[in-house]
Amino acid sequence: MDITTFLLVSLLFLLSSSTSALSLPPAEQTAAYTVLETINPFVNWRALYSDDLCVSGPHGLVCDYFTTSSCNSTSSDCTYTTFIHIVELNFGYVSDFTPNPTCNFTSSNATSLFKLLSSFPFLKKLFFFQCFVSPSSYTALPPNFFSLLPSSLEELVLINNPSLSGQIQMDASILPLRRLVITGTAITGEIPLLPPTLQQLVLSRNSLYGQIPPSISNCTNLKILDLSYNRLIGSIPDPLTQLVNLIKLDLSFNRINGRIPSQISGLKKLELLDLSYNRLTGGIPSGIGEMVGLKEIYLSGNRRIGGQIPEIWEKIGGSLVGIGFSNLGLGGSIPVSMGIFLEKLCYLALDNNLLEGPVPLQFKRLESTAREVNLERNRLHGPVPFSADFAVRTGGKLKLGGNRGLCIAGPSCRERKECLKILPACNATEVPLPVIPSGAGEEGYSGKRILWGLMLLLGLVL
Repeated sequence: MDITTFLLVSLLFLLSSSTSALSLPPAEQTAAYTVLETINPFVNWRALYSDDLCVSGPHGLVCDYFTTSSCNSTSSDCTYTTFIHIVELNFGYVSDFTPNPTCNFTSSNATSLFKLLSSFPFLKKLFFFQCFVSPSSYTALPPNFFSLLPSSLEELVLINNPSLSGQIQMDASILPLRRLVITGTAITGEIPLLPPTLQQLVLSRNSLYGQIPPSISNCTNLKILDLSYNRLIGSIPDPLTQLVNLIKLDLSFNRINGRIPSQISGLKKLELLDLSYNRLTGGIPSGIGEMVGLKEIYLSGNRRIGGQIPEIWEKIGGSLVGIGFSNLGLGGSIPVSMGIFLEKLCYLALDNNLLEGPVPLQFKRLESTAREVNLERNRLHGPVPFSADFAVRTGGKLKLGGNRGLCIAGPSCRERKECLKILPACNATEVPLPVIPSGAGEEGYSGKRILWGLMLLLGLVL
């Protein structure tokens, strides 16, 4: 063994020896046992994990090392001391890959559980998945819940806890939260003043009401904002469009009214915009065409938006994979430019509008990437440009019904029963449309927002 190898092995031995000598402070060890016993009293946690919980504890309990230094003011000598503390508590079985301790407790134990959280002064992440699920009793967040949390907390994640009630009452200056996720609960009330340190705010599928506070613009580092499936009212506040670092903005399934702010064009980093199923009016702003990072835009279900489909596709068409413009009260014709510039489009919904005229010949180019095209229930007419193979390949997701003037052209399609299930064949007096070259793009479509949901659950999106 040469001298270099010997020194390296010796150093690793010394490091491992000093590390193994560290142990969790007794107060944290006791508090952790008590929390586990409250979460699930049917497991003998002290017998199952009798050693130091940081050395051999249950999945979901995570520890980390902290080093402090003390230096002599008269010399350059410093003393370094290393400690170990609990930094994450994750509860609720997610999957075999994330087998956190299963929750099995009553609402009467929740109060003592919340009080115990302050016993972990270095805690950075607190995660509850399907822990508050009793159909017969609700667990209310105490008004001082956020003040009970340790000041070190950076991530609070509460997912699918339908019997968790109460309100979000917090002092924005107390916690340095980067990630606040509360989704699938019975929590009500208005959106409070939020910590400016937030990078991800998900408050979806709750019972929140009131307006989106303009103060949300103070969260200048925000990348994910999801307030979907609540009872929010009022307009989209102009200050929200100052959140220039946003990647995802989802306000769908609320009662938001008014126009889409023209300043939304300033959100150059935005990849997903979902404002669907609200009460928006005033047309689709042309400024959306300046949002060069946009990959998905969903406005469906705002029946009074009205106007026409704007000519906005030249700058953003090359990146868009999903467009949902269903039931918007749109009139006029479908822009030819959509067929020219939408090179990667996988999902297109223009159904339940008042669109007129032919389906642009250039829509033939969509066949190379599209997995679903819905033009149902409009006033379109003439031969459609799609081939028989495309009609078969989409497996029923090429939807053209409810347009009395549309028909299938070309002998190849008329010979395929699948085509005739979609539309009748064109009569002999109509000239079939010529075939134009396909435009390119081979990117697949995995469905609306499935990837976002998975990343959110696993904490990979910041």
